[in-house]
Amino acid sequence: MAIGSSAHELAKAHPRVWVELTSDSDAVTALRAVALLRDWLEEREAALVIKARVEGWTWPRVADALRRPKQVVWEQYRGVANP
Repeated sequence: MAIGSSAHELAKAHPRVWVELTSDSDAVTALRAVALLRDWLEEREAALVIKARVEGWTWPRVADALRRPKQVVWEQYRGVANP
């Protein structure tokens, strides 16, 4: 299966498509699919962190939801997610 260059296009794909793409016998194709999925997930995470902070979530609550240390989350998003 061919991979386009847009994570947004692939993000709309059914989860089975992601499994197929990341299981491709061609390592380059599979790795590119993983990279696109990672890019999309990072974009979604940032958007959701901003949304949570606007809604009044504390940094510890955001970090708990992400299952990551508060300091790590704060350092990553403090510049864009401080309402």
